[in-house]
Amino acid sequence: MERLNAHPRRRGQNGRGSKGRSHTEFTARLGIVLEEADESELWLDVANDKCWGNENERKWLLKEAGELRAIFSKACSTARAKERRSS
Repeated sequence: MERLNAHPRRRGQNGRGSKGRSHTEFTARLGIVLEEADESELWLDVANDKCWGNENERKWLLKEAGELRAIFSKACSTARAKERRSS
């Protein structure tokens, strides 16, 4: 597995496809990330309501999902504000 992770094509994949993009596109992508985080949190709420899985893990996942949603929400708001200022 270490050899696979060390492969040049494997490293830096997260940043791939984002170079040279406009701020407008970045803002739009952040909006999609926020929507996905929202939906993930919704499904974790469903799993929690139905008591699926380990209770401690559900609580931890819900807390993490809420924190990630808050981070992405703030990032999205900041990006949109910057977009409005530059227009």
